[in-house]
Order: sequence, then structure tokens, then C-alpha cells
Amino acid sequence: MQSEQPTRARVGRLIATCRVVLAAFAVIAVFVDPDMAGMTEKARLIVVPIMVYAFALLGVAWNIHAPSRRFLVVIHTLDFTLYTVMVFLTRGAASPFFVFFLFLVFCAMLRFGTAR
Repeated sequence: MQSEQPTRARVGRLIATCRVVLAAFAVIAVFVDPDMAGMTEKARLIVVPIMVYAFALLGVAWNIHAPSRRFLVVIHTLDFTLYTVMVFLTRGAASPFFVFFLFLVFCAMLRFGTAR
């Protein structure tokens, strides 16, 4: 039977990789068609740090073998905060970036065991 630690590490890598892809599409959307989401300069200022944050967590995910539950909760809370700010700075629930909240629910299911 497989231990929980490698599974937790693999889930962390999957989530980190998906976070980078999602952030990359957000950056592309903001700079290609800023009118699509009713972008303001503030919105542009948040997507680039989210991309940097995503790459930083990707590096952490590939170098950490067994993230603690506390670490996972902190990262999940930080994700929620950043995504809330990004959606607030665009059109709110009508924003195309609302998909980040769906990603957050998906991450919670994988991280905290409700998908099993």
C-alpha cells in the first residue's frame, strides 16, 4: 500500500503546475484583450505577481517531499486572498477570472481529501 506522503507531494506538484498554467492564461488575457474583463491598471498589477507567485510555488512543490498540513492551509488561504483581489479588481462574479475559484475548490478537494 502506498504511503500518504508521496501522494501529498504528487498532488502538490499537480496543483502547482495547474496554477502556473492558469496564471499564464490570465496574464495572456490581460495583455492581449484588456477590455474583455473590464481591466483596470490595478488588475494588470495583480496578474503579474500571481504569475510570479505561481512559479515560486512550482519550485517549492518540486523540491518539497512532504508538505505539512499547516503549509497547505496557508497556501490555500493565500490563493483565496489573491484570487479574491483579482476578481474584485475585474468584473466580480461576471469576470472570466472567476474560474480561479473553481480551481480553488478543485485544489481543496485534492489537498484535504474530500475527492477520495
